[in-house]
Amino acid sequence: MAAIGPAPDAEVDWNTAPIPDLLDHLVSTHHDFLRSQLPLLIELAASLERLQGARRTSGLEGLRQILEAYQADVQSHLETEELLLFPAIRLKVRDHEAGIEDRSISTGGLAQTIARMDYEHEATGAVLQLFREMTNGFTVPDSACATHRALIQGLRRLNDDSIEHLRLENDFLFPRVLAL
Repeated sequence: MAAIGPAPDAEVDWNTAPIPDLLDHLVSTHHDFLRSQLPLLIELAASLERLQGARRTSGLEGLRQILEAYQADVQSHLETEELLLFPAIRLKVRDHEAGIEDRSISTGGLAQTIARMDYEHEATGAVLQLFREMTNGFTVPDSACATHRALIQGLRRLNDDSIEHLRLENDFLFPRVLAL
């Protein structure tokens, strides 16, 4: 896995940065990371399955299927954010800055969509916990082959990126939008 996870976002104060900048950052950094890395992780998991054959000694049995289901859920989630939620947020921010009352999605509708995203974020947290458990905290066994090592390292990067992604949305984006 050639790609590495994105750098932490510590240099930007997301409490005061323009909300559209945060939306752009979420898509270009975290959404794009997920779209590029999940297929690679699935391929690594499939390769490990093929390499191990019937031996099944990695402790990662079933990981490919979990990753495939997770990818489908993530794709749906990202599409909801990018095609519905983020455009509605951009319009709400523009309207707020112009002193215009809500004209796009009602405040209740926006809050409801954000609540749905929060619920899906909780499900992501459960999947990340499963990855941590399956890999013993992303510990690479001494006997691991290169594919096994790359898979665990990739899962760690996925975990770290996802935690930052969820933090930005849950702790900064959603509260700021709901406060408008």
